[in-house]
Amino acid sequence: MLIKSYQKAMIIFIILGFVVLPLIIPVQADDFPRLKAGGVVYNAADLGIILTFNQIDPSGSPLVSCFVAVVDESGNPVTNLGSSNFTVTEDNQPVSFTIQPYGGDRLDASIALVLDNSGSIDDSEMQEINDAAIGLIDLLQPNDRGAVFKFSNSVQLSQTFTSNKELLRYSVNSPRTMRGATALYDGIYDAISLTKLEYSRRAVVALTDGQENASTHSDINQVIDYAVESQIPVFTIGLGNNVNVTNLTNIAESTGGLYFASASTENLLAIFESIGGTIANQYEIQYTSPNQTKDCSLRTTKIIVNSEGDSDQKSRTYNAPCEGEVKVELPGDVACFPGQSIILQIIVDDVTGAGIYSYQFNLAYNSSALQATGARSTGTLTESWGSPVTNFPSSGDRKSTRLNS
Repeated sequence: MLIKSYQKAMIIFIILGFVVLPLIIPVQADDFPRLKAGGVVYNAADLGIILTFNQIDPSGSPLVSCFVAVVDESGNPVTNLGSSNFTVTEDNQPVSFTIQPYGGDRLDASIALVLDNSGSIDDSEMQEINDAAIGLIDLLQPNDRGAVFKFSNSVQLSQTFTSNKELLRYSVNSPRTMRGATALYDGIYDAISLTKLEYSRRAVVALTDGQENASTHSDINQVIDYAVESQIPVFTIGLGNNVNVTNLTNIAESTGGLYFASASTENLLAIFESIGGTIANQYEIQYTSPNQTKDCSLRTTKIIVNSEGDSDQKSRTYNAPCEGEVKVELPGDVACFPGQSIILQIIVDDVTGAGIYSYQFNLAYNSSALQATGARSTGTLTESWGSPVTNFPSSGDRKSTRLNS
């Protein structure tokens, strides 16, 4: 949920039923390709087509939704495939499925740009980075949303998710105020934290030299694991003469994104166009799980694509639903004015007979713009439990509130 306000505001949360933690879906790290863009060499091992399994969504269980992209050896999206070109299995059992290009009138994509503003990027390179970022923003469709992060020795959220391209362009071109060390991992981590709240195809695009010397999340595996758990592919673009290719390749290939080795800033726009095309030209594959037991088990979905004699395959895992789980409905965007108090309602399914005796939810928000003041359960099935127990840490952007039986 996003509250659009640039000044201090107050926020109150009303709990209308049981609220449960979001399902964390572990994703299996497969062999992701590095594509060719603007003359850049990639490791596609001479494959004619390349399949990327970007996301798996079992929230509609037993209906499972999978989002995949197929590109040719030059990184161009392959958009003319049908059901005869794909094979889908769950735990090695073939399943029937439907397939369609993902887009149309639905919310297409949410893309967070993470731009390196550290001292190793000079002003001329910075301007070309900004020009290329605006090129990607221009590729967004009317219902797409973008966000802009900038990092040096700290991370700055220049613009939260919005479909307003003018706001995005303004945030990219805002005067440069950072020239320090390089907190790359923190920049990606913060972008994932915001992007995971979006309900659409989601991606993070990091443009950097790949150096790291200032992050609080200093372990690259911590960032990778967070992206994998959050189902957020991270696209990385190396820029400059001292690129840490190992870091950027590892992040991209382990999260379902693509690594682009940009030899110069001149081909950034072509790279961004390739990323935008890959995200915008995904296929949505839906199938009904043959195993509808609510046993919390880990299940593996494999997708194989065949076209004109070429083939590729990728696998992802997801957790089956558990007994006692309930669905949660969150509100959409809410506009507010500085100093205004607002109430966000969180609605859940009827939990009668579900055997649930406590619940907890976590909310991520920008504490420099918002202040959480409490939670209420008035008029709900849990009102008799008493007032919710809240825990609002004095520092950091991640806040939580909890209610126990």
